[in-house]
Amino acid sequence: MVSELSSFEGISMFYIHFLFTLKPYTITEETLAIEMSDAWIMFLGTSAGVPSKGRGLPSILMQYRGKYLLFDAGEGVQLSLFRYGIGASKIDAILITHLHGDHIFGLPGLIQTMGMESRIKPLLIISPPQLKEFLEMSFRTTGFSPGFNIELLEPSRIEINNYITVTPFATCHGEVLSYGYLVEGMATDGGKRFSLAYTGDTSPCDKYRESVKGAEVLIHDSTFSGDMGEEAIAFGHSTSIQAAAIAKEIGAKVLFLFHISNRYSDDLYTLEKEARRFFPMSYVARDGMKFYL
Repeated sequence: MVSELSSFEGISMFYIHFLFTLKPYTITEETLAIEMSDAWIMFLGTSAGVPSKGRGLPSILMQYRGKYLLFDAGEGVQLSLFRYGIGASKIDAILITHLHGDHIFGLPGLIQTMGMESRIKPLLIISPPQLKEFLEMSFRTTGFSPGFNIELLEPSRIEINNYITVTPFATCHGEVLSYGYLVEGMATDGGKRFSLAYTGDTSPCDKYRESVKGAEVLIHDSTFSGDMGEEAIAFGHSTSIQAAAIAKEIGAKVLFLFHISNRYSDDLYTLEKEARRFFPMSYVARDGMKFYL
């Protein structure tokens, strides 16, 4: 099942609804407006740590005006791309939040597939240090050479095609060097089209609050429910209530709860329900969910 969330006329006039493909899809003025949107995100994997039957490991795809950005690359990411009809070589940039395995183990295979598809265009990867060592060792061990240029940068502010700005910000994931990313899209008239912040894995902390302030869409770590606050802090994660509090504080318009522990696989509504007590526009991210900006 694929679900879609949509906003019209940009997020400034926020409207949201679900469209489930289990029901007949009827073309209306509303659905046509959705399909013609030039900006969207799709959740490819939303689980925490280990995959489950219904959830892959963390990965999010964003498309804006023909440019594709991938946030994290958990194991199985290329299968998710193929499942939703997106070729691996469409990806222009990959933004890695930190070097835990559930966020990077899908990267070597994804790059190898790009090479086998005879990719020519360069690939930009932004990541904390040591990813280069991981990739080089993987390629050397498997006897693979990409055949296209990979530009590997440590987190810094970049512009893509003069209409997408990516600004990294430090987060708090225990002792691990970790980052989130603020992505802003510019409209053809030069005004701001959308802003989106993805925290990756983090506990709530002052490091990133100012950086994400004003982001219209917030994708926040929500590994645990509200009654597991101590466990969340101990492991460098957040609860759904903490994520909702951050969304309210920064003035977000919608919150996606992400990186969900498998202990909630059969009770996702618990996380949404407690988050909505503090921030009504809270949604648990589900694999295959697509949100139009």
